[in-house]
Formats: sequence, C-alpha cells, structure tokens
Amino acid sequence: MPIRKIGNTWYTDFYVNSKRIRKKLSTNKATAQRIYKDLVSKNQLAAFGIVQEGYPLDKLKNDFLCELKPRILPKTYHDYETILNNAFNQMRGVELPTLRHRLNGYIQARLESKKSAKILNRTIGLFKRLVDYGIQTKVITFNPIADLKFFKEKRSPRRVLTAKEITDLLTHSGKYKVIWLTFLSTGLRHSELVNLTWNDVDFDKGMISVKGSKTEAGIRSVPICPDLKTKLGKMSGEREGYVFKTGAGTQFKNNLLKRFHECLKRAGIEQEGLNIHSLRHTFATLLASSNTHPKHIQTLLGHKSAITSLDIYTKVYTEDIKAAMEKINIS
Repeated sequence: MPIRKIGNTWYTDFYVNSKRIRKKLSTNKATAQRIYKDLVSKNQLAAFGIVQEGYPLDKLKNDFLCELKPRILPKTYHDYETILNNAFNQMRGVELPTLRHRLNGYIQARLESKKSAKILNRTIGLFKRLVDYGIQTKVITFNPIADLKFFKEKRSPRRVLTAKEITDLLTHSGKYKVIWLTFLSTGLRHSELVNLTWNDVDFDKGMISVKGSKTEAGIRSVPICPDLKTKLGKMSGEREGYVFKTGAGTQFKNNLLKRFHECLKRAGIEQEGLNIHSLRHTFATLLASSNTHPKHIQTLLGHKSAITSLDIYTKVYTEDIKAAMEKINIS
C-alpha cells in the first residue's frame, strides 16, 4: 500500500539513493490518497524535496526481466520481453520524467495501426509493473503512470459447437481431424496441446499427462477416450518429440488458429463467436450436459478454481431447465 497510517495521520514513503524519506499527507485517508496520487501522477515530488535519480529505464527493464525469467513460463517471458523491447525500441532514450508522454504516444501509434484493446492493455499493465518494480527495489522514487487508464475491451460473443457442427468439422478437416478431436476429447488449452509430446501419451494406461500448462492446477492427467486413442495410434511418423507438427516438422503455434478457421470455412460452419478456445469450451459444455460433477470438470480442465467450472455447469443446467419447461403443454 503506497500510504500508511501512523497514529491519526497518513504518511507515504519515498526513497532517494536507497534512503527513506517519509512525508506527512493528511489525517483523512481519502485526502491522503488524493495527495499521493497527485504526487506520483503529476511529477510534483520536487515540491516535497524529493529529487528523482534518473535511473536508466533500459537498465530497469533488464533488471525486471531478469527477476521474472525463472519465475514464469518461457512463453510468457518471451511475450513480456517482446512487448517491452518493441516499446523501448520505439521510445528510444525515454526517461522517467517523459515516460508518460512517450508511452501515450506509443500507445496512440499502436491504436492507429489497429492493435486491439487487449494488446494495448497488456503493454500498459506491463509498464506499470515495470515501474512498480523500480519503486519496490528503491532505484526510482515515483510512478508517473500509476493512474494511466486501461482501454475498455470489447468482449466478442462466444459460443460452443453443436453436435452437427462437430461432425461437419471433423468430416472436412483432413489431416487436422485428429488435432480437433484431441481438443474436443480432452479439453486441453491451445498452449497445452501444441506442447504435448509423445512422452506425455501413455497408451497402456490410456492417459495424457499435461505438463506444459500455464498454471499449477493445469498440471494434470486426462483420460484418452477409445476413439482418440485409436486415431493417435494410427498417426504416422516416429513417436518422438511433439505429437502435432506442421508439414515442415516444426511445432504448431499461432498458425494452428488459421488452420482451424480454414476447416470451419470448408465445413460451412458460421465462424462468428468461434476460436480455438471454443473447442475446449465445447468439451466442458458436453461434460456439464452429461451431469458430470463440477469438481470433476475442474480437475479435467485444470481450473484453479471451481467457480469457472460451476459457471459452465450452471449455464448448461439453466438451458436444460428451459428446454424441459418448453416441452410442458398445459392446454
């Protein structure tokens, strides 16, 4: 918390050259919060006798990434590194006093190049974490972007595949059929599926070990249904390395999404509201429709909390109740 109460008065701490400077704000918490916000967002620290140190932001970025690297997944680290490097390359020579202005200019340019609100918010959020890290490690004294607003993200309508659409998709997918079938039969996340190796598939026990997950809860074992087991067993090629590869023998990444939409188009399926995650969501919905217990759904999907699983279950249950009520004919 940036402010703290000592007795009846609220204070805040800043650090200059690793030396703490404590400043009195107000006896009223709301007023103290407003004063603190004005200090960090309007760069008025000089009025309090606090002079910034001019710590190089490029060095701060490297320190920040170095600390994150052993604590996050390699893919996440790569994403963070790419976002920050792209921004710093465009804002060459940026310093703390000009960070807010330069970052706003960078965001505006990205907005004009049609980048989504989600991507822009990731950039803003990562920069806030970067500067907060500088404050926590006491190499800088204030955060000039602490109150920078996020963009409102438009949520696209999402839906699941119907039974007919599942059949049509698998019929018109050729060599990709086994990939979509794996999604639909296991509920794996996109990242989990593309990282799946043959060492993770145990044909004798009929289980898939999910190791390349984003969360601790995601590390789990998922049963292989008989149809999928047969299809995987018939796949040609040596059983080593990644299970699913491109024609060039490399790992699937974002190119899998393009192939998914191509297959939807060939099958004549309306694509509005559908993406790769729809396959996982379809799996979850099928489980809920068959009255699978929410805790079992949570385990199979690798959800950290049962709330997400319950949300899926409740929606399906509500639709089933509506369908049942519509069959009642009183007259």
